[in-house]
Formats: sequence, structure tokens, C-alpha cells
Amino acid sequence: MRIAAVEQNGQSFLAGYDEEFDVYVDLEIGEDGDLRKWLEETVNANALLVERWQDYAEHRHQFKTYAAENVKVLPPVKREGQNIICIGKNYADHAAEMGEKDAPEAPLVFTKASSSLIADGEDIELDEAFTKALDYEGEIAVVIGKAGRRISKEQAMEHVFGYTLFNDVTARDVQKRHQQFFLGKSGDTYGPIGPYVTVGPSDQSSEWKLETYVNKEKRQSGSTSDLIFGIAELIEQLSSGMTLRPGDVIATGTPSGVGSGFTPPKYLQDGDEIEVYVKAIGTLSNKVKKV
Repeated sequence: MRIAAVEQNGQSFLAGYDEEFDVYVDLEIGEDGDLRKWLEETVNANALLVERWQDYAEHRHQFKTYAAENVKVLPPVKREGQNIICIGKNYADHAAEMGEKDAPEAPLVFTKASSSLIADGEDIELDEAFTKALDYEGEIAVVIGKAGRRISKEQAMEHVFGYTLFNDVTARDVQKRHQQFFLGKSGDTYGPIGPYVTVGPSDQSSEWKLETYVNKEKRQSGSTSDLIFGIAELIEQLSSGMTLRPGDVIATGTPSGVGSGFTPPKYLQDGDEIEVYVKAIGTLSNKVKKV
């Protein structure tokens, strides 16, 4: 099932998405659309969601539903309070296009400001006073559901709430100039995420196909089976010294085909539309707007 944070008539709440009827279903969980807070306060959140969704399937008339066109989709996690952990060069083909001869021996870990997060449909700002080399990176992201430290690979998937889509927008010239990732990846609007979190069996993400389109042109195509460090291994390594908390986001890396990998580079321009697609999750779509 898919869950989203939405706003309707000024009220934010967590809702299930019913693709068949294109409606959002108020499952009466959480407060103010705050997924992190709900996860922190709820035991066996995944099981509860499955139960609520089954209730909805059997008794639709008892639940409030809202047509998708009448609600505003918010980022599935709020813009403050959680870690946005990113993994670099986690697909061999992307590592190669970025100039790496060999696959990394350990995950390349960096962070991104949570203030950069925007929802599906919101604009990515192109501020040419800040960057003239704006790039995209379509990714699958993991949302942590249960806190833990020193989590073994065997137990890692028990800590996953679900999966969403992420676009690790990057100012390549800023990244190169500062020789560090944070500033060039943390500009306002540089973190499109959503639109949903897909919740389901932990083994279903092992061979998802990820695609990224710019103006309907396919630029990226990869599979989670191609990850150098899989999701369970990432959780094990990340939690070895830090506590992963509910609502934390782990962006698992991007395949080849980023704009900077082309000759000449295909950087984002005003009006460009970027779509990140995984069949099991949906489509994350954002346009570039010059400011």
C-alpha cells in the first residue's frame, strides 16, 4: 500500500492512496501529517497500516476519502527533525561515469539538509547566482520505521517502514568548488521526495527498476539489484555508530545518466520537467523554475 502526507482545507493528515479510485483515504492515524511522530509513538506501525487498509477495502463507506485533485501532497517526511542520509556512487555504472575506476570498498556517506525537501509537483529553483550546473539524481529512498543502533544485516529490514522516491538535486559547480557535497546538494528545493511511501513486504524491493526522465527523455535506468551496497548492508553500516530513528531517510544512490555524465553536460534548464519512476512506488515529478 501507499501512504502520503496531504493537506485538505488547511488540515494536514496521513492518508492511504487508492490508485483504483484516485482518492486519498483518511486512515485516522497520526497528527498534522507528521509521519515521524506517528512512527515514534506507534508499535508495529506497518502491521497497523495493513490492518487499516484491509478495513478500508472491506468497508469503504466508513472512511473519509478525498479526490486526488482536491488535496495538496506534502513531502512524506517533514522538513525538520530527521536525518537525510545519502549514499554516493552506489551503482558501478554511475561510479564509472564520475571517474572512479574501481567500486568503493565502503559506502560513500554524506548528508543533505532536510530544509531542502519539497513535495511532488513543487518547483526546483534554478538560481544562476548560485549555480550554472544544476543536475538531477533519481534515487530510491528508504524510510526508517523503528529506531536502532548496531543493527545486523539480518535484522535490518525489520527497521524499514517503507520506500519512496528521491531526487538528489545537485549544483555540480558548487560541489566541485567546495570539494564537499553538503552545500551543493542542500540548496532550497534541492530535495524532491515522494509522492508516497510504499509499505509492504521487506523483500519486494530487491529488484525494483528505477528510471529518470527529463522532458520525457529517459536519462537513467537501473535496478536495486545493481546496488553495490544493498539496503540491508547500508542499514547495518550506518547504524554501527549512530542510532537510526523513525522518519530518517536513506537515499540509496543513483545509476548512470546524470546530466554531468554527458558530453557536453546536460544540465537542467528553466522549464525542464524531471520524473523519477518506480512502478511499485509511483512517479515523482518536479519542474525547474528560474528565480
